[in-house]
Amino acid sequence: MKFTDDGIIISSKKHGENSLIIKILSKNHGICNIYAKNAVNSKGYAKYQIGNLVFFDFYAKNENVLAYAKIENLESFSSKYILEFNKLQMIIYFSLIISQNFMDLDPNQDLFSVFLEFLRNLDQDNRNILANIVKLELKLLEIFGYGLDLSNCAVTFSDRDLCFISPKSGKAVSKKAAIGYEDKLLKLTDFFKQKLILNDQISKVDLIQSSDITRFFMKKYNLLRLESEKIRMLVVK
Repeated sequence: MKFTDDGIIISSKKHGENSLIIKILSKNHGICNIYAKNAVNSKGYAKYQIGNLVFFDFYAKNENVLAYAKIENLESFSSKYILEFNKLQMIIYFSLIISQNFMDLDPNQDLFSVFLEFLRNLDQDNRNILANIVKLELKLLEIFGYGLDLSNCAVTFSDRDLCFISPKSGKAVSKKAAIGYEDKLLKLTDFFKQKLILNDQISKVDLIQSSDITRFFMKKYNLLRLESEKIRMLVVK
């Protein structure tokens, strides 16, 4: 198997004394596991950092063995934010989720594109970054088949006066349909009501509440595990 592709490094782990096993989320071929021989040195660590955007030539005898690759760095987001703890942890957080939950060599251009867009927008202010975290987590839920449906009420099918989200179905519920069940439902935030458009009326508190909703569903569907949740707690506050 041979191909060339762009990708984002999402995992880099030591293998033996001097080598690394690299996971790359590629644009056209899904997650690729690559053996990087004699990479444990200062130059290698910089080259194979999590969050690096790379171009690579991939070669493997078959799908059951580790591949080799010639890798060229295009952009290093981890190096760019090495002195900004929260942004660096965000890169690690989403890389870990993708690495743990997506299958090898299962192409998903949408996943690559939205993750790269998130990385390229890390230079925005904290409010925009928090909104982007919510958007990316929603996209991950959608890609896995667990997307939230907030277009109309799950009970009445009306698109008016939507105020809640069902924690069971991930669907919107209107104020009238929710009477008597309010304490069992999740509150629909202004950010969700505005269809994820961030304007001046959306407060930071509202964004944090929105992130609590995506966190709930990420945990519900086992996309968020203990290690990744600990990292998330550090960056979403």
